[in-house]
Amino acid sequence: MPNPDFISPVRQSLITTAVEPVHNTFTSLFAIAKADEASGFSDWINQTAAAMSKEEMFHHQVVMIGLHYAVEPRRSYHDFESYLADLHAREPEELRDRVLEKYVSEQFSEPEVDISSTPEPMALLDNMDDFLSYLQMRLPSHPIDMEVEAEGYRLLIDPPRLKEVVVSHLERWWETTMRDEWERVKPIVQESADAFKQVDFGVMSKMDAYRFVFDDEPCSKSLYCMDTVKKLVFSPAAHIGPYKYWFMGEDTVWCVFGARVPEGVHTSSPDLSINEILVRLNALSDETRLRILTLIAERGELCTSAIMDELDLTQSTAQRHLTQLAAAGYLNSQRKEGAKCFRLNSRRFNSTFDAVKRLVQL
Repeated sequence: MPNPDFISPVRQSLITTAVEPVHNTFTSLFAIAKADEASGFSDWINQTAAAMSKEEMFHHQVVMIGLHYAVEPRRSYHDFESYLADLHAREPEELRDRVLEKYVSEQFSEPEVDISSTPEPMALLDNMDDFLSYLQMRLPSHPIDMEVEAEGYRLLIDPPRLKEVVVSHLERWWETTMRDEWERVKPIVQESADAFKQVDFGVMSKMDAYRFVFDDEPCSKSLYCMDTVKKLVFSPAAHIGPYKYWFMGEDTVWCVFGARVPEGVHTSSPDLSINEILVRLNALSDETRLRILTLIAERGELCTSAIMDELDLTQSTAQRHLTQLAAAGYLNSQRKEGAKCFRLNSRRFNSTFDAVKRLVQL
């Protein structure tokens, strides 16, 4: 009989790297909406947000934050026009239901929140005040813009108007701003994706791949994303800075992160290395963030409230700086008795200095 190993199935890796134009563009649009709340995004994001009027930003935040799950892409698209055509084809009630179903899901909640009495999705629309209170209850430590969420509620109870607003808004942004910007940044995104394709993810578990890409342990949200789907797609982006964004599909999760070169892979262009170094150094280029790092170094470990007290910071200011430092890898965090506590990640400092040395060939 013939050798049974002569014909064998081609190994299909469930971990891949891909250029995802829609996920990239959506992440940039979302970053613009969050530019006043988070630091560390690209200069293009900050400049674009600063050029918007108050009314323009409010409308943008309603679509990208208040109606976020109505427009969040849930599959891969060849281009942004295909994504817009897909939105056009959806029934208005489906876009509404995407939001409500997400709001009652287990993932839309902080870990310590009791979600045993979750309402039916449509019951969330019975009363605006109850709707806003529900969002606050589910995400107690996250700042919620009540005006944005209230306008989102008004559109959720009017699905045809909801669809009209989100589709026209995204079409306008694509035609006036995002099409040209995507063409400008696509080369560096493609270069990063090509560099990551040199990594053999086929021999790694999803956990190992996450550790390799980010040199960090996954948080509870990341674990959930990886555990509940078959396929993990890493997608580099130009504007997200030190942050990563997860998109959930039916059997695939996309992890969008700042474009760079993976450890151990070499490219002919220094642009990606410069981009990664700038992201890391940006986190160190603020006096308050340096004071936070110095304080944590002195104490070994500190929780957010202690950092606020020691440096006389508001909660929003402390959260913004700590989020960027953690995203850039300089801090590790864990929850202790409901409080988020931080320690220095000395390896990240060493790797940053080594990256600068390699760039200038010291």
